Amino acid sequence: MEKEKYKKVIPKLSEEIKMYSKTFKAEIIKGIVTELFHVEIPYNGFKIILSHPLIKKRNEKYYYKNSKYGWWTFCAKKSEMDSWDKKIASEKANHYGRYREDDHTFCNDNMEGGKYFYNLHPDEMVDDVKQQINIFLRDKEIEIARSKMTKEDHERIELRAKIFLESVVKENSECVQKIEFGKDKKIDLIFRALERGTMRVYGGWLVKGRINNYFVDTTGKAYYYNPSGEVHLSPICVVPKWDNKYIHLYDHIASRILALMNDDKTKKYIHTLKI
Repeated sequence: MEKEKYKKVIPKLSEEIKMYSKTFKAEIIKGIVTELFHVEIPYNGFKIILSHPLIKKRNEKYYYKNSKYGWWTFCAKKSEMDSWDKKIASEKANHYGRYREDDHTFCNDNMEGGKYFYNLHPDEMVDDVKQQINIFLRDKEIEIARSKMTKEDHERIELRAKIFLESVVKENSECVQKIEFGKDKKIDLIFRALERGTMRVYGGWLVKGRINNYFVDTTGKAYYYNPSGEVHLSPICVVPKWDNKYIHLYDHIASRILALMNDDKTKKYIHTLKI
């Protein structure tokens, strides 16, 4: 019987990860106790939690086939959630579908299929969670500020933002295409899984970058667009470099489109882009 091949890579970890790491025995799955490499990194009021079970040799082929670094879980936890934290956590979703799982936030692991997760380094996991925490905190500031605004304030901002988004799409029509689900069967088929996963997406914009193609949905989330490739609709975590508390969703979408159109230049600022 031919031995099943897999690649096993021991990642070189950042000094930050090593500083907060410890190893102990834990039950990772009911009835299975193993050594667990565990990290808790304090960051902006959260603890970033990174765990890596040291799998026995007989089980390696399953985990290392899915990721060359083995099985890693990554998330964040806040010791105490205030009322605004709870509001954001319950109403807004991150790039992986939800903010919370039990008492943790931003939970994920690298056992998903595809090249993105197969090559995802533990250092990148920590960076990704940091970006998601920053998005969470930015959303919280926006919600608090908006709670103090009048109806006229909202209408004025929405109008300006809508004009800005429409101008971005119109002036870059050679590389930006607006799509609506339910109008083209071929497009619907390509996006069927995404529509089921988010439930709130009714369409979006296809963006042709200098290096990759992307999709930005109507909630402002960005994904790779490559129907025949492994990273198709893999999420991209992008944190804007501004701190405008009154930004509208349309501004957010327009800025994201512009950033992805010019991915050859913005890749040095958007660390989650795979170039």
